[in-house]
Amino acid sequence: MHTVVCRILLGGAISVCSLAAQAYEQVDNAFFGIEVGQMELDPDDGENFEFPAGTGRVGYHFTDWLGVEGRAGFTGEDGVGDVDVRIPYFVSALARVGWLPADRGFGVYGLAGVTQAKFEASTDFFGIEVGNDETDDGFSFGGGVELYFDERNGLNVEYMRYLDGELDGVDYELNHIGVGYVRRF
Repeated sequence: MHTVVCRILLGGAISVCSLAAQAYEQVDNAFFGIEVGQMELDPDDGENFEFPAGTGRVGYHFTDWLGVEGRAGFTGEDGVGDVDVRIPYFVSALARVGWLPADRGFGVYGLAGVTQAKFEASTDFFGIEVGNDETDDGFSFGGGVELYFDERNGLNVEYMRYLDGELDGVDYELNHIGVGYVRRF
């Protein structure tokens, strides 16, 4: 399953970069952005972990309402009890459906696709650092709004459910709320 998702993510990233290169002369179709926010790892059998997160985004609009987007990001670390957890990377390939009016000053969008994330957990066991790394992938979805100051620069606010899965027999959700800068080119 991980190999298939990696191939999909790699293919999606290559497609997004190819489309962005083709769109270089088509103003407002391609975009990139950065986003900061809070990621929450919510396991069913314990307390939530909350991390600061950073995300880079690149995408292309085929029309005012249909596009693609690739993302890569990471989180800081959070500890609950004697367990510290962080996500050193997550990558996503997403379809983007939304409303962008002709003047493109304000838009609402939805996202759906796949994400892969690596989770690192560590604990201090009688003075010895013990760690565990896991990678998981699955379906992602979310939505947000964009507000542009001029033809090219804007802000976005969004919610994403990056993963809803199972690691080592524990069900979890990985959610993100963020705000970011968007630049069309």
